[in-house]
Amino acid sequence: MNNEKKYKELENLVLERNKDKSYIPRIEKELEYIKAKNSSEFFLTAFEIISELSKENEIIGPANGYANGSLINSLLGLTVINPIKYDLICEPYFNSNYTFLNLNVSDTKLISNKHLKIIKKTEIQFNTLKILKKYQEKSLKPD
Repeated sequence: MNNEKKYKELENLVLERNKDKSYIPRIEKELEYIKAKNSSEFFLTAFEIISELSKENEIIGPANGYANGSLINSLLGLTVINPIKYDLICEPYFNSNYTFLNLNVSDTKLISNKHLKIIKKTEIQFNTLKILKKYQEKSLKPD
């Protein structure tokens, strides 16, 4: 039941943030992938983390690899790339053996070196140690 509740929460959030009706079919397709992998909670948590980082004036850049192909990642602010604009497909991201619980915040890139403090804050605030576990070692070095 909790998975369905999280899925609905994610669906509502994504549809609320979408401003282009022509994106609806793509959003629905990506939401189906997320539902099939029971990954709604990951995307909601990643959204909360990125929202918190944005409040700290951290700059979010393009994501790594396949994550840029997800319109949902773009709508949630997990990447600055709009995959529709660049004709990127989402299937490699969702059909790969990607384990969302072990992602490094959806492979989001933080531009600043001072974000270790913010990551620690979000670890405490959102209890996201598992999600941040594989965060790139070089980006975790303090200033």
